[in-house]
Amino acid sequence: MLATPYIDVHTIKNVGKTKELRVPATIISSVHPDKSLHTTAIVDTGAGATFIHWMFVRKHGIKSHKLEKPFSIQTADGKTSEKKFTHYCHLAMKIDD
Repeated sequence: MLATPYIDVHTIKNVGKTKELRVPATIISSVHPDKSLHTTAIVDTGAGATFIHWMFVRKHGIKSHKLEKPFSIQTADGKTSEKKFTHYCHLAMKIDD
């Protein structure tokens, strides 16, 4: 019988009036697989894609690429994001034990 995969959630942190579900994670470069970065990821169960903050990308020297067609997203409260998403990154992410 196969074991059921699971992770331990280490923190649920209040940030302002909201709670964030955070898990330990490792980001692995698709360009340099030998390079990795240990960090904390925020799990957003309502997100339709995976996002990374541009300041985190800049701080850690993660290579990004310009989108041919920038796009906006619709937030949980139904509003459209003020700024468009203009870049993307090729990364792998592993949720740590």
